[in-house]
Amino acid sequence: MDHPPETALFIDFENIRYSVLNTYHRELCGSMLMEIGRRYGLVTLARAYADFEEHPQRVQRDLQVSGITAVNVSSLQGGDRPKSGADTEMLMDMFEALLDRPHLQTYVLMTGDRRFIRMVTMIRNRYGKSVVIAGVRGSVSNDLIEAAGGHFEPLEFEPVAEEERRDAFIRFVDRLERSKPFITFKYVAAAMTTSTEFPGLAEDEAREFVAQAIQDGILVKHQRPDGYRVLHLNRACLEVNELLGKRKAPPEEGSLARPAPPAEEAEAAEFTDDRDEDSEEEYDDAYPEDDEEYDDLPYDEEQGAYSDAAAAAEYPDPDEGDPRR
Repeated sequence: MDHPPETALFIDFENIRYSVLNTYHRELCGSMLMEIGRRYGLVTLARAYADFEEHPQRVQRDLQVSGITAVNVSSLQGGDRPKSGADTEMLMDMFEALLDRPHLQTYVLMTGDRRFIRMVTMIRNRYGKSVVIAGVRGSVSNDLIEAAGGHFEPLEFEPVAEEERRDAFIRFVDRLERSKPFITFKYVAAAMTTSTEFPGLAEDEAREFVAQAIQDGILVKHQRPDGYRVLHLNRACLEVNELLGKRKAPPEEGSLARPAPPAEEAEAAEFTDDRDEDSEEEYDDAYPEDDEEYDDLPYDEEQGAYSDAAAAAEYPDPDEGDPRR
């Protein structure tokens, strides 16, 4: 009786996850990884290697639900930065599979690291097995693909639409406003980089996103008497009004009545609850003259606020900053 062909799936998880986050701004889906393995036969071995203490718990749960074993490999401190031992552990398990699992015919390697070239050539030339490299285009070594005989499976996701990101941003700022006494440019940008709603968002990208929201009229800036430049969601903006409907704005500053954040706002509250108002200085300077260039938009003396129209006219590109500085 012929034995059905078996497939092994080995995932350099940190390499693949961050490639997906940086390219598509989406979280990695374990079921999609398993589906690629099933294209080549019965997946009888599926393992993902990483220091999972550096990744959210939901990621590990998703792998387990998809039938992928999460192999935790603690990082070692080497010099100024931790050094991962995941690739070494992965190489050892691949070699062990070659010796102990003769029915494995195809090895699907999800990685872009050229350090696996020697193992790939040995699997093909010495053991007569097939190798498939899977990864995000542009983040996989061409030499590694050639070593696998040109067998490459691209990991592709639909990128997040700009409108979808803007809607998520408006809801996110609305929750922040309801859980903080006030919010600032740097605070919103920092909160975005830690939120699961904006996976893979770098700090500079977050600041550009907030700056663009100010120019588009989604956010309005005001200056407090204590020197803080604070943000408010512009609920008069048609885009904001249509998305949030008749939801009321938070009470004005100084009001004693501030509603507690509802259950769906737990994520925003989690980010802010462990900080008091004084800790804002970690994300925003106390004095406007110390603000960064993204935070230095024209001040409208007549309106007593930072005019978005004036900002868009005078500084169409937030990277240009204030020419007076």
